Order: sequence, then structure tokens, then C-alpha cells
Amino acid sequence: IPIVIHAPSNSAVKGTDKILNALNELKNEGMKFDFKFLEKTDNDTIREQLSNADIAIDQLYAAMPATFALEAMAAGCAVICGNRPHIQPYPIDKPCVGGDPKTIKSSIKKLIINKSYRVALASKGREYVSKWHDPKVSAARLLEGLSRNEKNEYDYYPNIFANKFAQSKDEQLNSESKELNMSVLKTMKNITQEQWKSLKNRGLIPD
Repeated sequence: IPIVIHAPSNSAVKGTDKILNALNELKNEGMKFDFKFLEKTDNDTIREQLSNADIAIDQLYAAMPATFALEAMAAGCAVICGNRPHIQPYPIDKPCVGGDPKTIKSSIKKLIINKSYRVALASKGREYVSKWHDPKVSAARLLEGLSRNEKNEYDYYPNIFANKFAQSKDEQLNSESKELNMSVLKTMKNITQEQWKSLKNRGLIPD
């Protein structure tokens, strides 16, 4: 019988009510699992419990795995957490099941009944945490990111400014601000001719 754990620091923020409702419905439908609910519990206790758990449910509203989810991955759990690739696309290989209020029940059910899927997902967690969230690795990536402007090589180029941003008609940009915008945009490799034209029409870069 799989052991499911949820350990919210703030139930309202984590979507705990939706998680508990989903778990209760699954119990009533005959799903077999043990559940441990640890609210506002010290980290040593949580990590100890994670070492014996099979499935960890983090939170429903975040765009990517948060601290509890990462600790659960490192402990060898299959994890359900916030995972919104369209908002937070990197890293691309996050080994977790995306959970939101609409899908949380089906996500939990899939991990409970499909042991091979659960084990396969859990087996990838520790490697992922070591690859992306080890303190030394994180520090190295931060330093690398600060120096990338010399090479103009980035993982992700946001396009909301190039495509949609509109300056208020009552607050037109001065020439210095337009030049600054241009210097930043030139570091981005994916600006099309159509986007450049649109940026000029919106008064965001020099004519």
C-alpha cells in the first residue's frame, strides 16, 4: 500500500483543502493508501517521513517545484506539485506530475494504481535535484548567467515586451529610454522584422 504525504507550511496557499477533498473521494471509492498529513512540522521530521513515503503532494498553485517537492524528489518519492511549463519552461526535465485543483484527484489516482509509473518517476528525482538544485551547481549557473551577455546565449527569451507591451499615451519614452530598450533587445536572437516594426510603432525603440 503506497504511503502518501502532504506537509503544508500554509494550507490556504498550498491548496490543501482541494488535496484533502481529492484524497477523501479516492478513499470512498476504495483506493488503498496510507496518508500522512504534517502541517507546520519541523523539517527534520518531514525529511524522516519522506524517506518512508511513496507519493508526496506539494502544492497546486505554483509554477514549478518548491522546496518540499525538491526534498521529496531527493528522498525518492513520486511528486505531485506545481508544474506549469508555459510559465516556467526551464528546467525542461522536471520529474514530477503537475497538479492543479482540476487534475489533483486524477493525478493522485494514477500514481496510486500505476506502481511502475510511480517508481519510474521517483527514480529520476534525486538525479534531477543534484543536477539543477545542488548549491554549488546553482551558484555556478548564477555566475554563468551573469556573464552570458558577453556571448548573447540564453536559455529563454521572453517575448511579452516585444509582442504586447504598450506605453501609456500620457507617458511617452524619451530617447535615452528608447536607446536602452534597443540595447537590451539586441541581446535577444529571436526578434523578427515584424516585431521590430511593431516596437517602433509603439514608440518603444528609436525610429
